[in-house]
Amino acid sequence: MRFQCYNKDKAIVKCVYCNLIQLIPQWNEEELSNIYSKYSIKKDFENHKIQEHSYPQYLDNYIKTNDTILEIGCGFGGNVFQLKKLGYKIYGFDKDPTVCDEKTIFNFDASILKNKEYNNTFDIIFGIHVFEHLNNPKEFLNNCYNALKNKGK
Repeated sequence: MRFQCYNKDKAIVKCVYCNLIQLIPQWNEEELSNIYSKYSIKKDFENHKIQEHSYPQYLDNYIKTNDTILEIGCGFGGNVFQLKKLGYKIYGFDKDPTVCDEKTIFNFDASILKNKEYNNTFDIIFGIHVFEHLNNPKEFLNNCYNALKNKGK
């Protein structure tokens, strides 16, 4: 599909009620693991350069100086490293082990957030272009909710 790299037996569909874009049939766990184990080496972003202040500016409406922030599906960490440079306490999770440094960007699936050790950990959790990769968006949101602090967003 993407750059003719992955299964051509899938269709991209859009819900007429909520505009969610999803693959049908959805990825199974084996397919997802295979895709993310070598996602960055597909060279999709080979000449991509991170620009100063490239993170989504709308986040400024939500984040505060002392917030603990998590970006899920952060890839090479463009947003993570820009926000870190601005002084925010931020971490990234990505399923592609080749982009993870295990200091700021960790090789985790968001399902780890359901573990008790992550209860009430983050003030802000965000992800960009994540929902179309999910098998179970409701479970994903529940896991994120579990990891948010009381007034987290």
